[in-house]
Amino acid sequence: MMTFSDIASSLAQDSQSDELNFQLSYYKAKKEMTLSPEAQEILRLHPFLRTKEMLHTAMVSLQTAVEAFSEFPTNMKQSLVKVGWYEKFNANQVIIRQGHNALNFYFIISGTTAVSVALKKPTGEPFNKTVAFLRKGESFGVSRFC
Repeated sequence: MMTFSDIASSLAQDSQSDELNFQLSYYKAKKEMTLSPEAQEILRLHPFLRTKEMLHTAMVSLQTAVEAFSEFPTNMKQSLVKVGWYEKFNANQVIIRQGHNALNFYFIISGTTAVSVALKKPTGEPFNKTVAFLRKGESFGVSRFC
């Protein structure tokens, strides 16, 4: 870990002038919160095995990790942690294909997913076009709560 003096010396050497440059990014806290390992474990359990205490722990962790989750009404958050589960996807893994029925509602806890549509060139050759990127706090799929 670099000290302030180390950073200042490094910046002064890199700078064309004799002024001291201040880089806020060196000192800014990384506020990216993730779902706690305990909450991940709880949300991997079958819903019938989750106790009230476990549900509370998972809900608090989700509220802390994902600001958008905390904006849901309390009864909806409780319903989500009762029946929802934690699932992790690999890079480039297809979650749902265009034209298939969505059977689940996905809430992005961390990472990014690309939304692509299958199109055809004027020649008839198929290609995929990325139309959006969904990030932490966003969701997609079918909601059974509607």
